[in-house]
Amino acid sequence: MFSFYHISLFLSVLVVSISKASSLPNWSLVLEEDFTSPYRVYVSVPTEETDGHRRGRIEELLKKHIAKRETNPDEELSVQYAMVDTSSDYFTKNFQAHTRADDPLPYPGLRLFNMENGEYMQPDWQILLADFNTEIERLVVNFETVASQTADIREDDDGVSVLHSKNMDVALLTTKHLLANFYAPWCQYSQAMAPIIAKANENLKEMQKQNLLAGLGIGIGKVDIDVERGLLQRHDIKQYPTLKFMDDDGSSRAYDGADTNAAQILSHLITTATGVADIKDEESTSAFVDRVKAIDAQFVAEGGQERSVVVLLVLGGETFDAKLDMAKKHMGRNAFVAVVQDQALAGNVLSEFGAKPTTDVALAPGALFIVTHSGTSVTAESPPYHAITTSDELYTWIFSASYPAVDRFDPTRASGQGYRMRSGPIKDVMILVADESSKDFESLKGSLASVAESKRAGAVYLFADKSEERLEGILSNAFEGSPGGPTYPCVVLFNLDQEYSAQTIVGADNITAEKIEGLFNDAKIAKQNDKGWGEL
Repeated sequence: MFSFYHISLFLSVLVVSISKASSLPNWSLVLEEDFTSPYRVYVSVPTEETDGHRRGRIEELLKKHIAKRETNPDEELSVQYAMVDTSSDYFTKNFQAHTRADDPLPYPGLRLFNMENGEYMQPDWQILLADFNTEIERLVVNFETVASQTADIREDDDGVSVLHSKNMDVALLTTKHLLANFYAPWCQYSQAMAPIIAKANENLKEMQKQNLLAGLGIGIGKVDIDVERGLLQRHDIKQYPTLKFMDDDGSSRAYDGADTNAAQILSHLITTATGVADIKDEESTSAFVDRVKAIDAQFVAEGGQERSVVVLLVLGGETFDAKLDMAKKHMGRNAFVAVVQDQALAGNVLSEFGAKPTTDVALAPGALFIVTHSGTSVTAESPPYHAITTSDELYTWIFSASYPAVDRFDPTRASGQGYRMRSGPIKDVMILVADESSKDFESLKGSLASVAESKRAGAVYLFADKSEERLEGILSNAFEGSPGGPTYPCVVLFNLDQEYSAQTIVGADNITAEKIEGLFNDAKIAKQNDKGWGEL
């Protein structure tokens, strides 16, 4: 179970620095009226008459905690403690003031005050006596952290900016686009995200060093929610880790891309911050191409199959404005969007990525090109591709262009394929299942690839060896009622939302490009007949 506490301000004061103790820290247990340090911890305890045994136990644990802190050579703050009877006026005045009116006043209760600036912390959960030492230690450490914070921005050991309530606004003054990782130190998912964020930050700084991101003002930081309750509420953080884009106008929005590796995160951040690139000469062409290729090099280094997508729009024509509006909606989804001033430059950009326009579409004003993962280019007007006339259709093409036309079945978090299939816009999946050691396999895979290239956004195209155990559920549903179960080799087309019954082709002689493409028509008929096929 996780816990939170409030960090609030008595005074509306921006604190840039705090004073340190001039001598060795004075860790002590004093009477409440004898405080000399501005850093104070109040511990509520029952009276002797109410529960003397519990009071004595709390005092014993508190003294052990203080003794441990006194032996720490790294302590810089003088923190003093006082036990406050629950029957005292001080308890009523101070503890009730920081407790919701309908809540009980539990003990041991804790209030941590910095009298220099009015900051305080309080747990909003009841601390069990068995957990007292652990909780007070953690809270005091966090209290010291907040008390020591200034408007300066420091970096952790991985070079990631450490953000908090006193320097967040400063960070946004110097950074137009900031990706903030809101994390909890005790959360296993936050711990898994930490090295990914560190790698993304390392790659970002390398690109900045190479002057590939000039003028973009991009940064990456992290926020410890165990310390920063105020920022947690301000940015509506409900789970950990949470990645948020923060702009220099103070607004924030959720990161909605893949996050299984650093390249995915950095690509999403850069494409969001870039906006529409204006390619008007050789210099701007080189800057755009170099930026995209640098991101793709990171994807290659990660070992995954994902790549950036280039959406190229030639200036001019009656449909230009409508297409540009569509493209703008999908910046940040690994899509680098650019407007090219003339046809010659458009041809140069396409050639830089090993792509060329299809033979039946000229580089005319208003032409829209999507450079696919395989280096081919797709256009909105070019048959046999489905015409791109809506924003949703464009997103589907961008999404499909991020990956190979045909990929190995591997729905794990590490591959990102599972995320792609669950959250992406393409819900039809076509998979070839065969003996990969057979002499026919490459030919069968080639037939699937031919369909995948011609109907790129029609489905997620996969292949797998017949020994793949994770396909058992899919195949058992697809071949339900068939004597002896699945027959290999086979091609199966199914819908993740179960909109139609699975369609199959079996036998090497039947697995041709023409028959594979025919499965889409079969699926349409099955969908019209409203045939569900159970749980995957």
